[in-house]
Amino acid sequence: MKIGDVAIIIIIIYIIVNFNPTPEKDAVVEQIKQEFTEIIPDEILSIVGNASKINLELSYKENEGDKNPINSDDPLYGINDEILASARDISSNVTVTKITNWDGTEGEITTRSEQENLPSIPIAPAAEGVTRLGILGIKDNLDLLKRYVYIVDAEVSVSISDFPIDKMLSYNCKTDLSGDDYKILIIHTHSHETFSNSRPGELADSIVGVGKMLTNILKTNYKVSVLHIENVYVPPGEFYSSYEYSEEVIREALAMYPSIEIVIDMHRDGTPSKFMTMFDDRPTARIMFFNGLSKGGLYNPYVFENTAFSLQLFLEANEKYPGLMRPIYLHKHRYSTFQRAKSILVEVGSDKNSIGEATNAMVPLADVLYTVLTK
Repeated sequence: MKIGDVAIIIIIIYIIVNFNPTPEKDAVVEQIKQEFTEIIPDEILSIVGNASKINLELSYKENEGDKNPINSDDPLYGINDEILASARDISSNVTVTKITNWDGTEGEITTRSEQENLPSIPIAPAAEGVTRLGILGIKDNLDLLKRYVYIVDAEVSVSISDFPIDKMLSYNCKTDLSGDDYKILIIHTHSHETFSNSRPGELADSIVGVGKMLTNILKTNYKVSVLHIENVYVPPGEFYSSYEYSEEVIREALAMYPSIEIVIDMHRDGTPSKFMTMFDDRPTARIMFFNGLSKGGLYNPYVFENTAFSLQLFLEANEKYPGLMRPIYLHKHRYSTFQRAKSILVEVGSDKNSIGEATNAMVPLADVLYTVLTK
C-alpha cells in the first residue's frame, strides 16, 4: 500500500471519530483498524482519534503572486503531494488584507472565501499537536520523537537515551519569581538580526526590540524582574565568535546578579520561508526552541536540564496555543545555555517575518514561560 493510501485511511478515521461519533461509526473505525493494523504503526492508530488538524494557511508572495502553504517545516506525516495539491485547489480563493499591528507596524492577514467550509487536513501529531499526554504514547520511539517533536541537525547523532521523556517531564522547573531581584536574563547573541520590514539602524526593529517586548510583558503583566541586555556584539558573518562575546556578558551578569535563574538567548531564524500562525486574530511568528547537546567538544553540565526545560515549554505551548511552536531543534554545539540549568535559546520567526509578527508572539511566549516556571 502506498503512503498516500495510508494518509487517506488516517483522514477517514479522523473524520469518523471527530465529527459526531456514534457507536456505528466506532464500529467502522475498529474495522478499519483491524484491516490495516499491519500497515499503519500502532502508535499512529492509538492517537489518530486525537490527531491534530491544520488548516492550510496560505502565504502570498508579493513579487510572484504565488500561493504556497506556510509552515513547511511541519512533518506532514502521511500527507503526500497529491493530497496537498488538492487542498490548494480547494483553498485557492485567497485574499490578503493589510493591517496595522498593535505596536504600530504593518502586517497582513490571509483569508479565504467560505473559510468555514474548507476541510482541515488531519495528521498524526505534529509539532503543534503533541501535548504532555500525547508524548507518552511515543516516548520510546526515536523515529516518532524525531518526526513530531524534534528536528535533529545532520551534524549530531542521537539515540533514545538522549530523550528520557519521563524524567524530562518530572524535572522541576518551578522558580520563585517574586521580589525585586532579577530572576530572568534576556540577551541576544546575534543582536544584529532583523526582520523583513526592519528599518536600517533601528534597534527597536531588530531581535533586540522583540526581547524588549518580552521584557515589558513579563514585568507589567506578571510582575517578574527581568534583566534585558541590549549589547550589540559582533558584525553579521562572525556567527560562532559572537558566542564568545555573549558568554562573557552572561557570566558577568550572573556574577553581578546571582538571583538570576533563567537565561534566554533570543534569536530569529534565517530561512527561505516565513513561519506564521494566528494569535488573537493577529499574524504571529512561530517560535522554535533550540538546544545544543554539547556533543561538539565544549562541555555543558546542564544538557539534561536545558532539554527538559525546552520540552516542558514546548508541550505547554501546544496545550495553550496550538500552532505557535515549531519542532525543537537539536545541534551538537553547546551555544549559550551552559551557565544556568534553566537556559534556552529561542528562535522567533525568520528573516521573512515582519517585526510586528515577531512582537505579537511575545504575549503567548510570556504566558508559557510564566506558567511552566510557576506551576
